Amino acid sequence: ERVVRGLSRIDQFDEFPLIALYQKTDIPMPGGPLGLANRLLQVELEILAEGDVPHAACDATLAAAHAAMLALAERPGCIGIEQAGLVWDGDEENPALGSCLATYHIQYRRPEATL
Repeated sequence: ERVVRGLSRIDQFDEFPLIALYQKTDIPMPGGPLGLANRLLQVELEILAEGDVPHAACDATLAAAHAAMLALAERPGCIGIEQAGLVWDGDEENPALGSCLATYHIQYRRPEATL
């Protein structure tokens, strides 16, 4: 089982790279056409990977995840997507483990009746 809900279960995995997706906020935006609602979704991708250089260990997985996120722009209802932040970190217990937290803002449109 590689898909989990909740941060406490992520620690049980020792196979890397690992990507965790967190939905942070989903708020209304002004300007939707009649019967449609514009929304702004903020998500975070946490990437954990091991390597000789911890900060560089996440690079390949981050690039693949970033490409997948940008591909969402082609989906029906997506208005736009942008990377809003990127934070790198390491792990004190495992010096080979690199961590990267990428924040994305996704603007999308849905029928008001489905909200």
